[in-house]
Amino acid sequence: MDPLGAITADLDRIETQLKNGWALLGWQNQLSVLSKEHPYAIGGGIQKLDPVIDSTIQSRLKGFKAEYGALRQILPQPWPPTVS
Repeated sequence: MDPLGAITADLDRIETQLKNGWALLGWQNQLSVLSKEHPYAIGGGIQKLDPVIDSTIQSRLKGFKAEYGALRQILPQPWPPTVS
């Protein structure tokens, strides 16, 4: 399977789990949380992802948040915490 096909299949499985009431933990860091286009920290900063793969992941994760909500309500406020 090509890399984009594998990523899409994984995201489809994640969506099925969300539809069944599971929660998905996403990762945001102090840089990604400020970006509307790339709010999720993916790739670990170690390797640049193919732009199509990056866009696919970001788009689907943003869609999941819009469709299934966020756990932000149970996190300490203010969120994100300030870094000093």
